[in-house]
Amino acid sequence: MSLNITLLNELRKLQEDRDSGVLVLSRLDQKVSVLYREGMIQGAFSNLDSYRIGTYMVRDGYLTDSDIPKVIAEARKKKVLFGEAATGKRYLFPPELAEVVRHQTIDLLKHAFKNNFVKESFTKDIRSLYISANINVAYILLELSRGNSALVEASPFSVFTLKNSEDLSGVPWIPKELCVLG
Repeated sequence: MSLNITLLNELRKLQEDRDSGVLVLSRLDQKVSVLYREGMIQGAFSNLDSYRIGTYMVRDGYLTDSDIPKVIAEARKKKVLFGEAATGKRYLFPPELAEVVRHQTIDLLKHAFKNNFVKESFTKDIRSLYISANINVAYILLELSRGNSALVEASPFSVFTLKNSEDLSGVPWIPKELCVLG
């Protein structure tokens, strides 16, 4: 997969400018909305059924297919988001929901990169989420790199360095990655 530099630059600019709002990405009839608060990605949603939060909760074993209508009814009744209703009914706890939201958000962003989505609009707006993903560009790049199975061909004399300007302390490193970095 070649990296969509235009999309990456858009995400980076929103982070650097510490913008808050909704970035809408599109390709044909597919849309991905990315929620920002002060430059951090809080979550994402889409018109694609396979990327709905309930689908992730079923896949991860927190819900069954028959639980979804119950949670939807509870969410509508209490006028809250699906994830908040699911935690309220004790199907999962807030830290588990945060992990589900991160997976959903990263998967939607990967889909947008893979399918060359483009910026449709950005609306300055603040939307509150019950639980947020808190993802930055470094985390996105790490996840995109993890999904790329192509080997880096380098001479034995090549030197790899990290950029000094980005704080990578909040990125969830895998122990093998830390060994390479160390």
